[in-house]
Amino acid sequence: MVITVELFHTLKKYNKERFKDDENSFELSIDGRDEILLDELVSLLNIPDEEVGFATINSVKHNWNDPIKDGDRIKIFPVIIAG
Repeated sequence: MVITVELFHTLKKYNKERFKDDENSFELSIDGRDEILLDELVSLLNIPDEEVGFATINSVKHNWNDPIKDGDRIKIFPVIIAG
């Protein structure tokens, strides 16, 4: 299964080795799986749960237990605090 992952702002630091040049996204191959849950992906990317605000699958906001399938585009956004 191959998906495209886009990380925003402070979340990029957890996977900076996966980014090429100035690109904002990277392809991730997950062998032996037909799907993976959104929360499993966050763990796989070594992003602490408390730093994730929300995520989208193919530009639609989803719950953490929703499945990701081959070819999906995932965007993960950090928690944003304004004062």
